[in-house]
This record gives sequence, C-alpha cells and structure tokens, in this order.
Amino acid sequence: MDGKSGAVSTFDLPVHPTLAAEGGPVPYEQRIAPNGVVWVSELQGNRLTGYDPAIKRTQVVTLSTSWSGPRRFDIDAAGILWIPAYSANLLVRFDPASGNFEEIPVPIAGATRYIVRVDPASGEVWIGTSAADAALRFQPKARRWSIVPLPSQGALVRHLVIDSRTHDAWLAYGASFGRIPARIARLQIAR
Repeated sequence: MDGKSGAVSTFDLPVHPTLAAEGGPVPYEQRIAPNGVVWVSELQGNRLTGYDPAIKRTQVVTLSTSWSGPRRFDIDAAGILWIPAYSANLLVRFDPASGNFEEIPVPIAGATRYIVRVDPASGEVWIGTSAADAALRFQPKARRWSIVPLPSQGALVRHLVIDSRTHDAWLAYGASFGRIPARIARLQIAR
C-alpha cells in the first residue's frame, strides 16, 4: 500500500500444482531478505516462494524433504533462510544464491519445530518447539546445539524474538485448549 496515495498493489504467487483447491498450500510466514526479496513459506505446500519486487521475478523452491511443513522461518544477515521443518524433525538451511539445502537433525526427537529466529549479531539460530517443553539454540559456526528447558509442561512456543541489545530470546507460549496459562519467557545465555 502506498502511504501517500492509498493505492494497493498485489502480487500473485504461483499456483501450487496439486493444492490449488481444497484450502491451498497455506502461506504461513513472510520475511524480507537483506537483498529485498520477499520470502513466503507454504505450510502444506512444502515450498518457499521468493518475490523480488525490484525485477518483478518470482522463484519457487520445493523443500528437499516431502511434507516438511515449513512454518515460521527466518533469514540471517547473509540471506540464508533457516526453516523449521515442523513435520520432519529438522532444521533446514537454504541458500538462495546456490539453491542448496542442508538438513540439520534436531537433538530432540519429535520436538516439532514451530518457529526459528536468528540473532542478527551472533548468527545463532533459536528454535521454539511445540512438543518438547524446550527452546533450542544452534550455533552454525561451531555446529553446536543447546537445549533450554522451559518452566512448564505442554509449552507450545508460537512466537520468539531476539532482543538486539541483550541477545536474550523472548518466547510467547501456552498450550492448545488452555491446558497451561499463556506465558512469556526470557532466555538469557551467559556469554
């Protein structure tokens, strides 16, 4: 939407080859890469779509594992997409420049990764889970995982943000059907 004129522009994404009807591929997350490309994940479609508004070009990428269930991904300072494969017990790294995928196994089986956020300063990748009562931290350079238990059972982490000043991870979580009260947790890592 143009803030001055109020004109609205829309950009159609390519139709999914098999999920065009019956609810479609479910666009789930949208992030903007450092180069200006707007990326969208398709939860049921198992794809990522990148739209470059500067050249009006669309790129569609199918994830390397079928039925991965890409949910809330993030993009690091180098333009790498970090994708929680909700249905596949993986953290997926996608490099749009090369088109290469890397699938990184998550250290807790069945953790159902829901959201990923990257600390822009350190490059650390934080993952909120929906079945592990924990948050995960992955350090790409060291290839090291940390598991941070959450203080309640049934935690479904739907939102996560990194404080750019302190590098603390803030989580918002609860449980389906109100089994536990909604909570906010602050995770501080000793540096």
